[in-house]
Amino acid sequence: MGKGRIDYPTWVTETIRFEQYLLDRARDNRLILPDSYDGLMQYMPEGRSIFPVHAIWVDERHIEAWQSGEKSFRQWKRERASGSQYRLLIHPLSFKHYRPLLNEIKGARFESYLATPTSSCRTVIAWPLNNPGAAALVKLSVATKICGVDRTIRNRRVEKCVKLTDLLDGASDLPSSFAYFGERFGISPLKISRGGMILRDNTPSPNFRNKVTVPLFSLHAEPKKNTPSILFNLILRAKTDPREYLRTHLVSVFSQQWASLAIRSGIVVEPHGQNLLMEFNLDGTPSGRFVHRDFEDVSVDIEWRRKTNLYTPKLPSRLSERFIYDTEKHVWWLRNSLSTFFFGGVLYPIERKIHYWSEAGLISNFRCESGFLRRDFMTSLAREISNIVGFRVKIGANEMTTLDRLVLKARASLEY
Repeated sequence: MGKGRIDYPTWVTETIRFEQYLLDRARDNRLILPDSYDGLMQYMPEGRSIFPVHAIWVDERHIEAWQSGEKSFRQWKRERASGSQYRLLIHPLSFKHYRPLLNEIKGARFESYLATPTSSCRTVIAWPLNNPGAAALVKLSVATKICGVDRTIRNRRVEKCVKLTDLLDGASDLPSSFAYFGERFGISPLKISRGGMILRDNTPSPNFRNKVTVPLFSLHAEPKKNTPSILFNLILRAKTDPREYLRTHLVSVFSQQWASLAIRSGIVVEPHGQNLLMEFNLDGTPSGRFVHRDFEDVSVDIEWRRKTNLYTPKLPSRLSERFIYDTEKHVWWLRNSLSTFFFGGVLYPIERKIHYWSEAGLISNFRCESGFLRRDFMTSLAREISNIVGFRVKIGANEMTTLDRLVLKARASLEY
């Protein structure tokens, strides 16, 4: 479907620029599987397409709904004599998946929406036909598999994302460098175990004015072949070498943030190039904050937060809190958050790009040895953990895959 001229809100224009036109999916495929989009290009950001999606109002007896905060979601919820109704967006690939739900809705009429993908095929910018001013970031269930993974949303994940937003909104223990895109509203069908959708904020929390958030993959993406990336230009403007720039603005800040979240707050994030964003001032200087999005695979140690009297809202769920918050997978996430996702999805592509600049002579008087960013990060992480626990910690390459032991030991030291 052709785009034509659409009067998007500013946040939509900015999002499309980064998510579709500055998209670099480079990663270490030894750690993170490469994406495969056979037959899906029209729904992927590389296709830069706009496609129709359909909306339908669903009675509350068919839907489980979750909401964080007092914000009104009038575009997505309405009241009728029979009770509340919720607007569900259905991806073109998911009509068959939702058929059991649709069969129960008598005389329902579909409404026309348009959507364009972000860097994730599931998270789209969607708006009512002829009303782009009402655009929203919506994570949809897509009934297909990518790299063998089902891309519909587990119902329990909908609850988790909304309630994790509650937790982050109320927590006072988070590092000042941490920000996030809240997921404040979600619905899932009662009779289907996977499905539903989640609304995501289009501005980070806490929200500071006059800032720009850039996905990590956009920093090293080339707008056109052999044209400078954002990161290349930032390093040149800073008049420093790549290693020093990244030590100051990426390695040091993020290692401090990760250590504080994991040890003090009991929260482990999934920081690959798609979920992790860097915030900048309007003059192009880093603000000192990293912004996180997509809470599906964030793990929270509920027992730790409750034992240390950290804010943890009670979940009104029929499922266990450990199950909802992925506490049961906490050790796995401690082992893989950095060694797989951050190293493979952030440091690897940046280091590869810097190596190319060095070999091509684009940056003078700088030679980079393989793995220098990983080593710098591990050194910085050891220093940050040492500062928290009060004794010296060393982290080698082998210790990264058993980082759970070190973090749990560090937490135990804070109890005394």
